[in-house]
Amino acid sequence: MSLNQRISPNLSETPCKQQAQAYKQAGFTLIELMVVIAILGVLVTIASGSWTTVRADKQVDAAAEKLRSAMVAARMKALTTGETQYVGVDLTSQMIASTVYDENNANAYDAATDVWGTIVWEAVENVSFQEASSAGVPSATQPAVKTFAFKSGGQVTVTGSTWSVLVKSGDTSVLHKLVLTVSNVTGRVQVKQV
Repeated sequence: MSLNQRISPNLSETPCKQQAQAYKQAGFTLIELMVVIAILGVLVTIASGSWTTVRADKQVDAAAEKLRSAMVAARMKALTTGETQYVGVDLTSQMIASTVYDENNANAYDAATDVWGTIVWEAVENVSFQEASSAGVPSATQPAVKTFAFKSGGQVTVTGSTWSVLVKSGDTSVLHKLVLTVSNVTGRVQVKQV
């Protein structure tokens, strides 16, 4: 065996051609790349539609929780202080008001004239409020503002014909709806999906 045979590798053309063929087959064609991009586009479209629905559902949940929290706080403050507390729901402007956080209730709500102050309203994003039955059926006649008055003994009086408020998305394609119903005897608030 000569020295060259031991040191240099076998440089025949066959392994080089095989290696070149392997490199040619390792890439992607333009058609394969376009198919992958099209599939990704379809998946992004589906995900964005789902995301819109999820976001609208969360907005309904947040608005219902904000209203429920205001009612529970009003009930608790009325029971502990002995003073009537008020929670208002503006059915035309989609806003919530409460006398709980106002030191002087006269600034927030005048019970004699049933008039709310302008600085106490909190807007709710992309949600619609409606007067409704406890089953979630909207009332035929709705006041502009629905006011719940939580008394010191636990009783509740309300303006309007029902004890419930329907909370639904401002987007009509979203079907998620919640109904808040207040017991006129105990003042407890119940939330259910319709």
